[in-house]
Amino acid sequence: MGNEMKKHREVIFVNENNLLPTTTKDLELDERVTLVQRRTWTYILFRGVRKILLHFHADRITNLIDSILYRIPVGCALRDINWQKDKEYYIILFNQAMYPISPKYLKGLQKRYRIHNILFIWDTLTPKVIGRLERLLIQSINAYISSVDFKYIFTMDPENARQFGWIYHYIPYSPLWVADSKNAIEYDLCLTCSANGREEELYNVFKEIKKNEVKSIFRMVGVSKDDQRYSNEIVTTPVSYSILIDEEVSSNCILEIMHPGQVGATSRYYEAVCYNKKLLTNNKNVVNMPFYEPRYIKVFEKPEDIDWKWVKERIPVDYHYDGRFSPIHLIDKIIELEEEKERNELGKVETD
Repeated sequence: MGNEMKKHREVIFVNENNLLPTTTKDLELDERVTLVQRRTWTYILFRGVRKILLHFHADRITNLIDSILYRIPVGCALRDINWQKDKEYYIILFNQAMYPISPKYLKGLQKRYRIHNILFIWDTLTPKVIGRLERLLIQSINAYISSVDFKYIFTMDPENARQFGWIYHYIPYSPLWVADSKNAIEYDLCLTCSANGREEELYNVFKEIKKNEVKSIFRMVGVSKDDQRYSNEIVTTPVSYSILIDEEVSSNCILEIMHPGQVGATSRYYEAVCYNKKLLTNNKNVVNMPFYEPRYIKVFEKPEDIDWKWVKERIPVDYHYDGRFSPIHLIDKIIELEEEKERNELGKVETD
């Protein structure tokens, strides 16, 4: 099946600039997939200008730049592909990596080759609390969707899947290394996240952490200096993903705080399962997720209800992770959908 897929169909997995290595690690030896992954000056320039404009609240100019870029045939690393007329191509884009590949470039490809565009949305598009940056993110994603002919749209949020008719799928995740229960535990609890509308809840949780003398790494980035509290105890600077994993592996428990309205898990859930760590979360939907185990995962509603004794308790953790979050399964799902469509079309022809 793999060789036949490579002959007639090819998956182009776009990983330009800012996706995590965990998104693609398992695909590096998959013969069905061509990985597009390199940094581009177009992207760096675009992101830099956009960040400056957003910082100065120049939202209208930012939207104008977006609309202009949609009309410029920029393909970046997709230009490196040796396109062939006798192949079918499936281009997988993540919403973080939509830019700088413009809709006009994708439309041009579709006129010359058999191209199917696929989008994976790694954000919740129906948050309960919509801040300025969230609103702009949703606008940009919706504008891209309306400008590109996507054959399939996948989402990590089951509520968005029901609401918009998209396909729910786990966040593609490949562990960076095999979990080892022998790693020394230095901290009771670990959290790394961006604030984005969760500031008050995060500060309330940290207040309980201090009250219960929990040894923690608590990193909350994206908070303005005027709004920062516990400045000597809460880390506000970002960190590389490899260091984040090192900190989680050195912790007894990982803390997950959801964006308001989000029901799909964050990366913290996947990391807890893959690295065999306890998970403390306010996501009630976690009980319906694979690998849920009440000995290892606790759900809280209010910070004052957290069982800190459980957080501190050292116990062996093993979710028996079977690799189902791997991006390989996203490729398998796309092939399955295509083969099912072909069977249905063949059945219709025979019936006619």
